Amino acid sequence: MNGNEKEMKVYTERYALFDVDTRRLNEQVGGDWGLVLVEKAKVIEERLRRVMMWAKICGAREVISTCITTTQAMGGVEVRDGEGVWQLPVDGGVNVVEDLEGKRRFVVGRPCEGCREEKVEKRFYDVFAHHQSLAKLVEKIDADVWVVVGASFDFCLRVTAEGLVRLGQKVVVLEDVTLPSPRSTVESMQKTKDELSAIGVEWMGIDAFFEKIEAEVVQ
Repeated sequence: MNGNEKEMKVYTERYALFDVDTRRLNEQVGGDWGLVLVEKAKVIEERLRRVMMWAKICGAREVISTCITTTQAMGGVEVRDGEGVWQLPVDGGVNVVEDLEGKRRFVVGRPCEGCREEKVEKRFYDVFAHHQSLAKLVEKIDADVWVVVGASFDFCLRVTAEGLVRLGQKVVVLEDVTLPSPRSTVESMQKTKDELSAIGVEWMGIDAFFEKIEAEVVQ
């Protein structure tokens, strides 16, 4: 499977996708809000789009975490990005989570304002720490496996994987669809990988992942 096939795929396991900080909210012509790829993510754009296309084809629900301003967080702006995208406001979102019928993609923002020290102190990099309804959304999606991709390997991506594991979820990180944190080193990324492996996170390359799940196709 190359991620570009158009036929519907049904697998023996239910998959969901968690995309960490590769996209941002952007106000478009006419005042609508959409999602745009951040500049740093363009180096993994081809692989990222393969994963996104796969999720769309098999109907996997997709959670997209992104940095947002205070205005965006509290205003609960409506996001229009092709097929329906639902935003969970930082201070709520319970109504969105209660009924997932017809909802596949969810934007969950986290604060991004302030200096680096403030962001670290307040755990602005931890989307689970700033969303009252995110844990419930994960529960409602009820996936057998969460596929995690995205940015800020040692911070945002790490705590996202940890948060999913805390909720009892099985997690697979596609290592070649990730990006380092601004201050990552080879040593820090290996430490992160080892620590996540120790709590049960599985690591795969995108080609190996698609090859594995192709064997699971039941329709």
